[in-house]
Amino acid sequence: MNSSSNVLIQTRLPTPLRIYLKAYAKQHGMSMEKSCEQILFLFLQRQPWQQGMRWRVPLSNRTDSGEQYGWKQLNVNVGTEMAGRVEGIAKQISISRATILYSAFYWFARYMAPVHSQREV
Repeated sequence: MNSSSNVLIQTRLPTPLRIYLKAYAKQHGMSMEKSCEQILFLFLQRQPWQQGMRWRVPLSNRTDSGEQYGWKQLNVNVGTEMAGRVEGIAKQISISRATILYSAFYWFARYMAPVHSQREV
């Protein structure tokens, strides 16, 4: 993928989700950036919002709740085609690109690759 054809998309994540995504990437021998790109690709491919998934709006770190849970900005570089798909969905259903990304990462952590406690294994 040519880095000059990449587009930066931003969202915000709470600390626990950020830690989870970093651990997932490391466990699978990927950079966080590559892992996030693959998660977004899977999310766009599966389209869970078509099956009733609720969109999740990221908090600002400038609010009390956002500060309490350590919400911080995450920048994701994606190809122009993927960025276009995200932008198209955002415009079609009137939500932000940040909401799409946060929803994708939440969906992945919650439903696609959840962490099991030792008792569940």
